[in-house]
Amino acid sequence: MEWALSTGVTVISASLVALLAAVLDITRRGCSDDLTWPQALRLYARKVKRALKTRWQHRQFVRDTTNFAQCQADLLLNLLRAHEKTGYGRDHQFASIQSVEEFRRSHPITEYDHFKDYIDRAAAGETSAMLADDETVAIFSQTSGTTGANKRFPITKRSSHRFIEIQLNHGPHQLAQARDIAPWDLRNSVFVAITQPPKYTISGHFQSGGSKLLVDSTNRLTTPEVADQVMTEFESHYLHALFGLRDQKLGSISAVFLSFVLSLLKRMEEHQDDLVADIRRGRVKEDLAIDADIRTKLNALLTPMPARAEEVRAAFAGGSDGLVPRLWPELKFIMGAHGGITNAMYYQKALQYCGASVPIITYVYSSSDVGIIGVPTDFGCLERPVFTLLPDACFFEFLPMLDGRAKTLEEITREELLLSHQLEVGGEYELITTTRTGLYRYRFGDVLRVVGFYHHAPRVEFAYRAGQLLNIDDEKVSEKAFFESVDEARSQWPPEVVVKEYTVADSRLAPAPHSSGDPHYMLFLELDGPRLTEGQTQLVDGCLRGRHERYAGHRCLGRLGPIAVFQLPAGTFERFRAHLVETTPVTPNQFKVPRVLKSGGRVQWFLDSMEG
Repeated sequence: MEWALSTGVTVISASLVALLAAVLDITRRGCSDDLTWPQALRLYARKVKRALKTRWQHRQFVRDTTNFAQCQADLLLNLLRAHEKTGYGRDHQFASIQSVEEFRRSHPITEYDHFKDYIDRAAAGETSAMLADDETVAIFSQTSGTTGANKRFPITKRSSHRFIEIQLNHGPHQLAQARDIAPWDLRNSVFVAITQPPKYTISGHFQSGGSKLLVDSTNRLTTPEVADQVMTEFESHYLHALFGLRDQKLGSISAVFLSFVLSLLKRMEEHQDDLVADIRRGRVKEDLAIDADIRTKLNALLTPMPARAEEVRAAFAGGSDGLVPRLWPELKFIMGAHGGITNAMYYQKALQYCGASVPIITYVYSSSDVGIIGVPTDFGCLERPVFTLLPDACFFEFLPMLDGRAKTLEEITREELLLSHQLEVGGEYELITTTRTGLYRYRFGDVLRVVGFYHHAPRVEFAYRAGQLLNIDDEKVSEKAFFESVDEARSQWPPEVVVKEYTVADSRLAPAPHSSGDPHYMLFLELDGPRLTEGQTQLVDGCLRGRHERYAGHRCLGRLGPIAVFQLPAGTFERFRAHLVETTPVTPNQFKVPRVLKSGGRVQWFLDSMEG
């Protein structure tokens, strides 16, 4: 009896000590005011569990990156064995392939059309066309269609679990983020996403862009679940802004792309008076176009906050520069994908909002086509994110870039693709992947720059998209070359001129009179600042001639005319985004500005916007 009593006292004492330690740690780390202590302790336990699992996962990551080549070979052969009885595996004799070398000799380099029939069969219910018997489709992921038509790909429940549980929530980037940016805490977050009406394949599989996969499962979101029923962009943004602004201790803001966070901040500025009024009175404004029952539920969650309303009003009064830390003094970071040369303008605009006190960081490196690809293992350079390729994510091959451009499929020989140990630091390569969900030696257009190695795993920057190529008369100007020319010209324009967005097109896609005369590029620019003169806009053509020898030669020979520059009205690209969301399968959560227009209809839309 005495032993039992002593044991009970010991257990109770230990529990009280652990409880006190947890309370002290929660207080030290920071906690949202709307959490009760029982809620805080439950969330704290989940966060501690994740931190422990992340450290365990990191040891496996170190082992795999140390043995990168062997891990890659094992992955490829396991995929071939698992899929040799699928329709695709039988058609391509996977059962006879016994080594990495045999696979690379026998299997062609592929693009989406190579797999389209198999994907369509899987979407119709014949999953064995691509997937093994023990694999179940979770959703069909849909691409944004930036470089062409929208594409869809199966994501299995197994690969979805790997993406979310193993890598997104417990990957090495979590340790790097805690070390380089900020330790985890119990503050609320805003995740900028717009709920879309569900879409299904003919066999009943859910079809989506998959942005919700990026929500950290241990974070509490300020936007209530009832707001997920709002499926219009303006109203959704307004509710994200309203509930986010109410939380003075907000911990982070994130979105799939950094440009989405910028859209939210811009909307906040434009509608600051309404937002301040709603915070002050504790009700959603009457003219917001939402259903009555949703409004009732939202209003039930709101209470008047006059003091917070005054803080928000004063923060907005200070202008855009440094707005974010004025609104949320305890904000730890803003997160959204912003890699690549053409996304530099988004980072610079976000930097204006955030100042030096709020870091702007990136997500993991992933794609709707192939899933997760790499993760940040440090946040040493925030403007140009660096990712370590995950050894067990895909089987990776690398196509060297030729004078800054990607080869056509017909130009590529199977032997010229490289493996990781053949890469050179500083080299640029188009990434070719063999995935866990039935794509083999698949090129999806991402060009990477190798910056080093983590053990034996390549560390890379996303550079640009290979599919964004301008090619009227075999001059083959890449997205990179054109952007650098625009940027060089911008440096010679008045300092108050800011490039907000741009896209470019082949004049042969345009109607007369724009298509008359020598074929040329049409550059559509949306600027902040004074209107440029013709001489200033023609600096773009001069800079491109200086940077691209073939383009300069074609201009000298009269085979190409000078670039025609169109300065667009403010808000044109926002309207273009809304137009594509309304008329194509692209969703607001996926939209990326196409740097090259590839259809006459889209060129005509921009020309019409000039007249409007």
